Amino acid sequence: MKKLLFILTSTALTFMLSACAGAISGDFIREYVPNGDPWIRNNIDQIASGATDIVWATILDSRVESLNTLLAEPDTDEEDPGRFYEIHTIYRINVLETFKGSTEAGDIIEFATLGGRLGNRELINPRQLYFTYGESLIFFLYSVESIGFGHLPMVLESSTQAVYRINLPEEVLSANALSESAVDIFSEGIIAAVIENSWLADEVLENFSPENNFTVTFGDLIRFSNEFE
Repeated sequence: MKKLLFILTSTALTFMLSACAGAISGDFIREYVPNGDPWIRNNIDQIASGATDIVWATILDSRVESLNTLLAEPDTDEEDPGRFYEIHTIYRINVLETFKGSTEAGDIIEFATLGGRLGNRELINPRQLYFTYGESLIFFLYSVESIGFGHLPMVLESSTQAVYRINLPEEVLSANALSESAVDIFSEGIIAAVIENSWLADEVLENFSPENNFTVTFGDLIRFSNEFE
């Protein structure tokens, strides 16, 4: 059932949002996701197991669309066909390295987060994560294509625990007698960098969301790569 998280979340939200909507001015409508997107995991292994794809990728761009996440078309006599659709922000990312899944370096894939502004409507999700062009991050993603809905983008496997940043402080580099920058160290990929510099396995990735308290290391990524190959 966990693999239906995207569908079930959106289904529940679709029927709840109308109660949380309010006109701001004129025809502009602002809606709120009740309590935010609630998908939280117990540990990083649970996220890795639930994810269909674990990738290191760079943000290319984003757009906002209204997606039919109920995975059904409105009946011809449907009074409010709009209730089948919710506003999402969709990101295109360029894959640099894959630790789980079928994507390869150079592939461009998409994932969606619930929330955004489209025309005269805005959907506010308190737990929505925002990404900017050029950021290179570790993503734990879930593809609804695996359950037969390839027309939808991937989603984050957890609301706030599925994204991590590579950050090697200067003191870490100095302590290991390295003159290269983090960019140079990972130029051939994370797996290659850890093989060449075994001390990296214990280095902790930076949590992208302040709500996330998980500890994830480069060694964990290598472990996932071996477990799910």
